[in-house]
Amino acid sequence: MGTAFSTCKVRDWKDVMATFRVCFPEYSPAEMAWFLENCSSGIRVLRQDGEMVGFALINPAHGPAIAWLEVIAVLPQYQGRGMGWRVLQDYEQFASRLGYSCLRLVVSADNKPAVALYEKAGYEVLGRKDGRLSLSKRIDAVDHPRPGVCPPGLPKRVFYALLRRMLVPV
Repeated sequence: MGTAFSTCKVRDWKDVMATFRVCFPEYSPAEMAWFLENCSSGIRVLRQDGEMVGFALINPAHGPAIAWLEVIAVLPQYQGRGMGWRVLQDYEQFASRLGYSCLRLVVSADNKPAVALYEKAGYEVLGRKDGRLSLSKRIDAVDHPRPGVCPPGLPKRVFYALLRRMLVPV
């Protein structure tokens, strides 16, 4: 089967939440809900041989030209194999197709592997505060309409009910 990227579908939410919990155990269910509810341009999912390997959450809330990479997650057993690079490249291509021309993110300055990944990909440091780096990169935008919060055809009330159900701690 190999590796494949896709935009997150309802059937992917359980795997996204499980991956989120493994990669970011410090986040509460409420914080996870904030990320998922506010990343309205989409969640990009990477699967290898049908298994979720990682994902990226994209948030356009900071202006029409700026997309924020709120979360990039790769399961620990797949780290060090270039999967983070692949998720980042897909995020950049996806954001470009959605019409964004500037990408931003914040990362812990202590997260040396992530900082090295972003610098290798051409991100520049905008600033440093409280042990975190703010990074940015300009890209060529392709003008396309941006998708909404919910997957197409799914009523928002159903989407949020599913989301709340999945955020109940296990």
